[in-house]
Amino acid sequence: AAGGESVSPAARLGFDVAPLTPQLAQQLGTKVQEGIVITRVSPVHPAAFAGVQPGQVILSINDQPVKSTSDVQRLAGQLKPGQVVSLRLRDPSLGETIVNYRVPG
Repeated sequence: AAGGESVSPAARLGFDVAPLTPQLAQQLGTKVQEGIVITRVSPVHPAAFAGVQPGQVILSINDQPVKSTSDVQRLAGQLKPGQVVSLRLRDPSLGETIVNYRVPG
């Protein structure tokens, strides 16, 4: 990885993201049409235990708005092991929800 970064943002946060397209929205069964959507969650990561699921759209990470996948990478890169991350998510069934968990280290 560039810059000698050993842990990818997805590994640190516990999930992969992608820009939401109409096709992806249909595939994930969400009615939200835009944003950055969680496509895969690592099953053994604290994020999974906290309730993060594919199909949820990320609104913010630690109160920083998320508009692009590069926002996710930048914010993930600022997290330190053991730090608590707070995700504001739009869930297809729950509506807006907040999930907090500790970044493993």
